Amino acid sequence: MKETIEKEVRLSYLERIQRTLPEEYFSVFPEKPDVEKWSSIAGIFFLGDTDVERFGGDDASEKLIDAIRGRDESAVSTYMDENPSGELLVAGILYVSHETPYSHLIPPSIVDLVKKHTTPSSLIGTIMSFWKERPSTGIVLVMKYVDLEVISLLDVVTWLLEQDSWMKKSWGWEIIQACSEKVDSPKKSEAKPSTTQENTTQDNSEKEKVEIEAEDTMQVDTAATTNGTGNSERREIYAQIVAGILSCYERQGEQDQYWLKEWFAMVVRTFSADVAGMEGTGWAGEMLTNAEEYRKRFL
Repeated sequence: MKETIEKEVRLSYLERIQRTLPEEYFSVFPEKPDVEKWSSIAGIFFLGDTDVERFGGDDASEKLIDAIRGRDESAVSTYMDENPSGELLVAGILYVSHETPYSHLIPPSIVDLVKKHTTPSSLIGTIMSFWKERPSTGIVLVMKYVDLEVISLLDVVTWLLEQDSWMKKSWGWEIIQACSEKVDSPKKSEAKPSTTQENTTQDNSEKEKVEIEAEDTMQVDTAATTNGTGNSERREIYAQIVAGILSCYERQGEQDQYWLKEWFAMVVRTFSADVAGMEGTGWAGEMLTNAEEYRKRFL
């Protein structure tokens, strides 16, 4: 029930959804990040030896929060030069946007700073740690950074297989579906600057041609993405799952090992065309072999 309500919250504010349901359901409502009670961000995220100051107060880190809130890109850049902690920057962005996580826009220069100061693993880990009470929200935000080309879907799958105890939770099953859908979705690239204004001597027909060409650069052909790069990216994602599944399995307890096998069986069954021809070892190899034999019956 909690996870169902959590998905509803994606469509509206939590308080608004709460008003539509009986009080008996309030106890299972997902919690917001308790940002007001954070005494130190270092107590929430693993930032190594980084000296992290409090957000709520007169400490230096309050300058970062004020700069992000005020969209003062120069101030954010200056702060990061003096305090090069990518996790702190991402946590600050999440902190400022926690009331409107889906609609919050990140300026391109700050996206560049996130890319410069984080690794894929630290970025995904910070997001999912912040939204640990609402992991489906975390998944949406992780995919947002995929769209921003800060991380790749392969990074997401690699990070997942490095974690423990996720396979018995619904978000661990949901994330692979989100990755699959993201591969198939149309991808947009940044529009190239129109040269129409520069070529003032061109006649109208030539100007229109330039404008059309500029507009065409904004969106990649969906068919080309799906049949070319898309297929290649899908194969990389599922090859990474096959390559990393056993090492993930070996770290888990007995119950989690059971659920990881079920998760892998779901992947092999649901995405049989994507894992076709792949080979593995142990129980994973047996699942792949059996799935391949079954698939060939229908060819």
